[in-house]
Amino acid sequence: MPKYLPMTIPAGTYKGIDVDIQTVGMAALWACRMDLPNDLVYRLVKSMYSPAGLEYLGKVHPAGKGIKLENAAKWAPIPFHPGAERFFREAGVLK
Repeated sequence: MPKYLPMTIPAGTYKGIDVDIQTVGMAALWACRMDLPNDLVYRLVKSMYSPAGLEYLGKVHPAGKGIKLENAAKWAPIPFHPGAERFFREAGVLK
């Protein structure tokens, strides 16, 4: 079941929108096959949430600036791949 969350779309995220928009939305997630090697998934997730990875996401789309490590493990509707779970536990965002 999707979980709807209060969200703000920052001004400038989309062309023609020059004020913050209060709305609801759903958290996005990255998914992969469970048979991918644990170390590969760990390295992919670690790379994405590295300072350089987060900076890149913010450059390729304005909404990417809202991606934060502290929110990464919240609201997951499916189990984490063991490699992703390892990273999130090491990063302290998953208990």
